[in-house]
Amino acid sequence: MVARKPATDAFGRPIYAYRKGPPRSRSAQLRDNPEERLQQSIAQLLEYVLPEEVVWTASLSGAQLGVQQRKKARATGLRRGCPDLVIVVPRKGPFWIEVKSETGMMSADQRRWRSAIGEARFCLARSVQDVEQALARWGIPTLPYRWSERGGIVLSPRSESSGFRLTPSGS
Repeated sequence: MVARKPATDAFGRPIYAYRKGPPRSRSAQLRDNPEERLQQSIAQLLEYVLPEEVVWTASLSGAQLGVQQRKKARATGLRRGCPDLVIVVPRKGPFWIEVKSETGMMSADQRRWRSAIGEARFCLARSVQDVEQALARWGIPTLPYRWSERGGIVLSPRSESSGFRLTPSGS
């Protein structure tokens, strides 16, 4: 099998159709995304410490989608700037989290969402600690936990009298 030479322009430089620069491997594209790593840590926190009655999900806004997937997401209602995470608490409503790296800036669309949501229900998270503080500020109960030396969450033993249910007492 003969190796094909890449197409070149008039000056002998390779032409890369539909992209800037040489092709990159999938692992190189996914490497070193601090916002993605932070969101994964926050997702781990939410998964383990929120009570069963509290539901949460991530939006597709920050996902790396192909052209077709992006078109389909927009056609079915995904809007630019939608915060990365939403937490819904019974009888309290939704709370929104936008994840940014230490140097990340919010776009105009993201600022518009923050303004529409209101500061009281919005958290700009640059660390897991920002989310922990927001959960406390919003009055969302969490299960007792601590961070292990390896970066994972360790739950403290759950007791029946811990009071983490959001249902009214006596129900």
